[in-house]
Amino acid sequence: MSCPLSSIANPLNPSEILLFYLIEQGTVGLERHNFEDKYKATKFSDNGVPDVDFIANPASFSALTFNGLMNVYGLVKEPAAPPAPGATASGTLTKTPVEANKVKRIAQLSPAYKILASEEFNQAQGIALTSTIDDLGQGWLYFINVKNSNPVIREIKLDWDSSSLTSTITAGPPLLATNLAAAYDPKLKKRLIVYQNSKTLRVVDHAGNNDTEVPNTGDSQDSTGLALVSVKSGGGVKLYLYYFSSKGTLLQRVVRDENGAWGSSSVVEGAKDAEKTTFLTATLVKDKIVLFYIASDSKKSIYVFQDSL
Repeated sequence: MSCPLSSIANPLNPSEILLFYLIEQGTVGLERHNFEDKYKATKFSDNGVPDVDFIANPASFSALTFNGLMNVYGLVKEPAAPPAPGATASGTLTKTPVEANKVKRIAQLSPAYKILASEEFNQAQGIALTSTIDDLGQGWLYFINVKNSNPVIREIKLDWDSSSLTSTITAGPPLLATNLAAAYDPKLKKRLIVYQNSKTLRVVDHAGNNDTEVPNTGDSQDSTGLALVSVKSGGGVKLYLYYFSSKGTLLQRVVRDENGAWGSSSVVEGAKDAEKTTFLTATLVKDKIVLFYIASDSKKSIYVFQDSL
């Protein structure tokens, strides 16, 4: 059971997290999760059928505050050619089928819908999408596609009126079906991207340098959900990386200190086992990191877990 997920701190309320996800009608749903006093979640969603390209699933969402607005990005598939006249019953609301082999394209889903960087070569062929903001407030988006028959990580510089493909990150090679996670390190002044190869999880900077293994992550489940959260400290930032192990789909945590040294991976105690195909998203609120994913229990619903720093 897959469901695109992305979460972000509400810039208008530091005690609240906004969770974006895909609802059954194929549009983006929103939940407000408030942790101020008694935890409360409020749901907002549209039950209409979208008159836009189809949001791909499985494929990830990515949300960030950029240019003073909350933006949500996702992968979409173009619909197939419309059916011949008379092929559908009159008055019946139908959705044009999606061709299975259509390449996914990157779209801004909110606050306004548009396809990003329309160059033919800028087409996503994996399921991954992640973003981060640098110290100048510039937004950057990362995705997977194929170059010379090999999966590569590509970067888009986000702009309000137009967005442009800026580079291919020398890394890997990543798995085609890898997920991605990104964060900005103000001490290094570099954007860091975590990805999965055939053996382990790795982290590389935006210039394609320092492509290194995250120690003790060889137990990561194939195409595991990934979440990377930066936590400010006196010496810079700590990075909290979350993923799922192949042993019972347990939530795992590994922390990188301010000096760039990764600690040991460990099971996050108290967190539920995950559905094998779930995405993962995490956001810092106050002194906790709040994670969202699909649990493997009978409810198969979005599960919320608070991990203390």
